[in-house]
Amino acid sequence: MKAILVLKTNESGEFWYEPREVGYPRLLSYDFLDAAAQNLPLAGIGLYLDRHREGRPEPYSHLEPALLRITGIRKDGTGRPHIRVEPLARLRGVRSADLDRLLGVDRWIAPVTRERWSQVRRELGIRPPRDWEHMVEVAEAGPECREWLGPRYTRLIEPGADYATAATVTAEALAAIGFDVTVLKHVDIGEGNPDGFACTPAGERFGFWLVYNCKSVPFHLAPEEMFRVRRYVARYGRELP
Repeated sequence: MKAILVLKTNESGEFWYEPREVGYPRLLSYDFLDAAAQNLPLAGIGLYLDRHREGRPEPYSHLEPALLRITGIRKDGTGRPHIRVEPLARLRGVRSADLDRLLGVDRWIAPVTRERWSQVRRELGIRPPRDWEHMVEVAEAGPECREWLGPRYTRLIEPGADYATAATVTAEALAAIGFDVTVLKHVDIGEGNPDGFACTPAGERFGFWLVYNCKSVPFHLAPEEMFRVRRYVARYGRELP
């Protein structure tokens, strides 16, 4: 499926910079929204359009677009689509008019492929946040990837997945592919622990092991976290057979 939804508005101000549910007119066919609703959350792009009110132009297309997390898609009793969004990043230094022109989208709501987006972002020098890019990657994989992974492991990318889910599914996945898994979370709490470690079974000719620690928020390995990882490796590496 196409991995990104472009949404447009002719409202002004902070429209795309605040969480909201956006309603659209029931004028065109939005059949692609049915498939999109099955793959939430989705990456979105919010663009501003110019408009005329009482014969006077109100230019908004100079405003900066926003990268969005789309968390809900529904149709009301009249068939009008309503899309719930959360802002993730404001595209500083980019005009909505320029991004709109390069994307080549001529509807209020339209899907865009990852390939098209990659071309445009390079041209404009856009660097999206990692959690937004992750949604693009997951959506592009589509239902085939989910079927291959199975319902147990795709819990990690479902809306509402939390830390406990991530820790449980990670341990299950490592065990399923043959690792011996030791769960450490909440053991010696005062010491500070990763969620666990996994190693290849004893007797394997080429054995190795890994430490895993799950996060429920977008995460970057800062220097203090790197120090903690080294401490985990030094501590638990000595305890392995």
